[in-house]
Amino acid sequence: MSQDINLDFLNSDFHKSAKNIFQKFYKNEYKMEDVLFPKSEMVLEGDEFFKKIWYEIDQAKTYVWMLTYAFNNSETANTTFLKMIEACKRGCNVVLFVDDLQNHVNKQLLSEFEKYGGLFKSLNPTYRHMYKNIPSQEFFRRHHEKILVIDNYACIGSANIEDCYGGYKYGTHEFYDINYMSKNMNLSRFRNHISQTADLYGLQLNKYNQSNIETCQILEKLYPDSDYVDFQTLVRKNHQPNVKDCQNEVIKQINSAQDNIVMIQPYYYPMKEFDDILIKALKRGVKVELITSQNRDQPAYAKLSNKNLMKNLIEHGCKVYEITDRLLHMKTYMVDNKHFTVGSFNNDRWSWRVNNEMNLFIFNSEKESQKMQQIIDHVKAESVELEKSKKIPGIVRQFKSKFWELFLYLSETIMSKNKRLGDGPKYNLYDYRSFPDINIDYWQSFRNPDFKTNNPFRKYYKPFDEDSNSI
Repeated sequence: MSQDINLDFLNSDFHKSAKNIFQKFYKNEYKMEDVLFPKSEMVLEGDEFFKKIWYEIDQAKTYVWMLTYAFNNSETANTTFLKMIEACKRGCNVVLFVDDLQNHVNKQLLSEFEKYGGLFKSLNPTYRHMYKNIPSQEFFRRHHEKILVIDNYACIGSANIEDCYGGYKYGTHEFYDINYMSKNMNLSRFRNHISQTADLYGLQLNKYNQSNIETCQILEKLYPDSDYVDFQTLVRKNHQPNVKDCQNEVIKQINSAQDNIVMIQPYYYPMKEFDDILIKALKRGVKVELITSQNRDQPAYAKLSNKNLMKNLIEHGCKVYEITDRLLHMKTYMVDNKHFTVGSFNNDRWSWRVNNEMNLFIFNSEKESQKMQQIIDHVKAESVELEKSKKIPGIVRQFKSKFWELFLYLSETIMSKNKRLGDGPKYNLYDYRSFPDINIDYWQSFRNPDFKTNNPFRKYYKPFDEDSNSI
């Protein structure tokens, strides 16, 4: 199917009307099958985000799988947990994975969740590092992904499950996020990613003695992706140091930019290799704009001035804007008003070199790009433009800046000390052997094509660079 064909007329309303006429004419002699049409929306406000995911959890019939970086003991998070427990009681397969560093779930609700068959895992536990009192190379790696998949519904974005991500009604209205929600789109890839995470920790997603592969295959038949997605999408992830698909795709898009680049990045941290790519774009006449946050929640960035962080970019013509009244938390890049990405990927050292991340990239869709452009215009209207600064930061600020820069560098350096798990030049991974949670056989078979094993995972999972949806 050619990508320039207009399918606007072929939508759910058209199909329902045609089906009613067909059934009335043939008096139910023949059955006209339902067609899966894709739907999508971008959600900014926290109250709307929680309202929508709660509705989908309440409507779930088969499964609810969530992977998030932070989940606390607030009323907002506990409401989410209670709804997941109710889904368990209805017989749904419910999975909740939370990174251990930000795992503050209600213990009583967790006990009830597991009592009714829910699967919970606190990913990459930090207790063993604290016990040894020596942070290992895995200590700084965090599962920073934020994805949710429920039956035919999928969500990826920047919001975690805490009250600070809600609005005035369901939270504290602190963070400013963006989340991409869809129906009948991206389902198989999100399921596969959560399945891969379960395999990495040696977990079984359901209680019926099925492998995670079989579970995904069954759900693929029940809830397939629509064949009517008329634009290209890619899912990219990071699992350092071997998988760096997020930044590779971002760099690829920026290098191909011809007209403009807009970035919304709350934790932008200057990295020479990336700044050089942006400066090259500026020199070839591409307009580059960066919207960031004046205030940040992370101590490593809280005292850093944007005028100093972005000094090099500003001097080369980059326009920088600050959100001053809220904690900006959304992350996106948009190129030439037609390609963009949403997800968990920050433009800082941790996302680029340490954390596990996941982003959705969307290409050549006028409707989707218009949605994103409206969001960018909205956020930009609420921001203030920075100008070149001749002011030299004070000694205290310089000291704090250097301290956190050293901290980030050391965390990255520790993470980069790779060890070999096997022989051969292609085989270079972290030393997972000291971590009992990790399924070594799975990870070896997935990343190393020469590894000899009976493990079936290698046959099933496609590399992410082959994973696309286009027509």
